[in-house]
Amino acid sequence: MTNHPPLGLVDVFVSTLPKLKFKPGVHVNYAETVLPMKDGLPKIVRNARVFLDVQKEFGSFDKYVWRFVDGRHVANRPDA
Repeated sequence: MTNHPPLGLVDVFVSTLPKLKFKPGVHVNYAETVLPMKDGLPKIVRNARVFLDVQKEFGSFDKYVWRFVDGRHVANRPDA
């Protein structure tokens, strides 16, 4: 099942409901949601290596991130 909130639709795979009498009403073209990635694979590999380097240096990515705020939650809104 896939939810499409902007369209107000829920995509149900009919084969999972064999007794359902199904008549398609809307066709959603998934191909248009694929973003073109020029030289994407080298960037993905580089990012993964940097992530692993950060984990190795700081013990975990979590520790690396929390050091920027001294381990405390920062509320960006006064009412948060």
